[in-house]
Amino acid sequence: IDFITLLNQKIPFPQSVLNMEEKAAQITMLFMQTNTWQGFAVNVLIMAVGAAITEEFVFRGVVLQVLRKWTRNIHAAVWISAFIFSFIHMQFLGFFPRLLLGVVLGYAFVYTGSIWTSVLIHFLNNFAALMAFQVLGAQALQEQVLNLNAIGVVTAVISLAAAIFIFIRMRKLDMADLVKTKNQD
Repeated sequence: IDFITLLNQKIPFPQSVLNMEEKAAQITMLFMQTNTWQGFAVNVLIMAVGAAITEEFVFRGVVLQVLRKWTRNIHAAVWISAFIFSFIHMQFLGFFPRLLLGVVLGYAFVYTGSIWTSVLIHFLNNFAALMAFQVLGAQALQEQVLNLNAIGVVTAVISLAAAIFIFIRMRKLDMADLVKTKNQD
């Protein structure tokens, strides 16, 4: 995601978009800045749990399903719903990373047949971002993304390969056989 974020930030956007991004970042900072565990818990509840559940039920549970019937092509449905998911956030400096996240969430839902898989992945993504912000702070987190080096590129390639491998394994895994094997034990 950091690698895609870095590439996305290289796109020359008009000043109006950059101004809109700055305002969105300021609002996000107001929510995220807290020095208490209670404040952090509220952030987790709203930005990780709430966002994961509501966004997944809307974008994967409804939008993807409607697009699946309309296009009759699951891949088109996943990509279009991911595009809508990213676009609706109205933060274009993070458009492509969010698009990629939407694709991962869409295929996780499709491959497992459970909305809760994509809810869990979405929650973990948002929770990790909240934890990173809490531990590193906004400035350190931004510098880490912007200073992506060769190690980061290698990490990105390895992460992508691991994600592809996991999705292939998920696709081949027959849950009925898994349950049958478990019941025999």
